Amino acid sequence: MAKEPAPELDAIAPLDDAPKPPKSYRMFYFVGIIIGGFSLIAIAFILWSCLRYGGVVYGLDYIRGYAVCPIDSEFNLGTLDYRGEPLEIDCYVDLKNLLSKNVTIIGTRADCTCVAVQEIPCTLSPLELKRIPIKLHFSGPLLQNDTTTFRHHVLFYLDTDSMPVVMQVKGAIAQSELARMSPCF
Repeated sequence: MAKEPAPELDAIAPLDDAPKPPKSYRMFYFVGIIIGGFSLIAIAFILWSCLRYGGVVYGLDYIRGYAVCPIDSEFNLGTLDYRGEPLEIDCYVDLKNLLSKNVTIIGTRADCTCVAVQEIPCTLSPLELKRIPIKLHFSGPLLQNDTTTFRHHVLFYLDTDSMPVVMQVKGAIAQSELARMSPCF
């Protein structure tokens, strides 16, 4: 068996002579690198938000500067039947601490005296989810309409530099036939 001679070095084309893509394609390479980089950052953010907070929305709230956020910022009571007697409704708001330290809810403010937040002040541990009860009290006569809608806002003030948490309670009160025929109206 005879060995074949090695190819001559001159027969192999040097790399400098390799064909280069036109300059217009170089722009597409640059754009592709930028889009790929942003995609990697977005995927990392989504994974971080889901693993740490349980969802992308909470990661966005943390980046926006919120220390605590409501799980659902609106509580809809639907249509309530009002019979002319005082009406008390219990509802709640679920608040989640997004920080790695304890946060205390030091006070609340509602836009109506019929809204009372209970169990305040309270402390939320890091990443804790806590249910805060709210009581609504309606009394007195309604207007002549069959149904009156309401929308009340509650602000939760924190012991951090974060903005207050805003929660909304809404619904409608329907006046029953019994209440309309009552001599009190």
